[in-house]
Amino acid sequence: MGATGIERFNKGVNKGRTRNRRGYTLDVREVNADAVQPLNLGLADALVAMREPLVLAGPDIDGEAQALIPAADDGPILIAPNENIDYLVERIWAQFAFDLIQISPNNGSRFEPAYATLSSQERLQVTSDLFRRPAIPFSAVWYRFRDQKDWDALFDKLFPPHGHVSYRVQNYNSCLYFQLWQLFGSQTQQAGFEQVRERLRRVFGTLLWQPDAASDRIWVTRP
Repeated sequence: MGATGIERFNKGVNKGRTRNRRGYTLDVREVNADAVQPLNLGLADALVAMREPLVLAGPDIDGEAQALIPAADDGPILIAPNENIDYLVERIWAQFAFDLIQISPNNGSRFEPAYATLSSQERLQVTSDLFRRPAIPFSAVWYRFRDQKDWDALFDKLFPPHGHVSYRVQNYNSCLYFQLWQLFGSQTQQAGFEQVRERLRRVFGTLLWQPDAASDRIWVTRP
């Protein structure tokens, strides 16, 4: 209570809203141990391999050298040099599905719930199966039917090709899946990376719906 005798009332956190303004989305493996599922892409058999990562080393670096990229306040994002490439892509895919819901838009008022009708616990259990169901879990949506050409273009935005540079864009850089995807690309030869993209594109083709992503944002809230 201040000098005026008026006490500020703290309404607290609205748990019905998505936390889409944190540094990075949570690692899905921390909240759903079964999130990462086999995709059977056969990347090891296709001889797709990662280069030795760029490391920081020297007298000014504490501890062992690590491959990293800056990660806001959430610590470095790492890919181990001996990471199983099939598991890595399966992890990125699981993280992708999880991230889309975590960054989905809220209503304009902070006191209103998110557009997503999933409970807080259901949001933590999201997998790509959600996007294979015709029921879209939002209280209000604009939707369009897309042909194969548009669907391929959408994939290219969400999983951009080798050498893509991400500048200041909404949603993308706050998604852990996108950061892992870019880091993976930086440690993979172009030919191998494009093999991964084409195999993952087939998996993407099994989905029934996705946000109509633009180049600068994943969720476009105006038609």
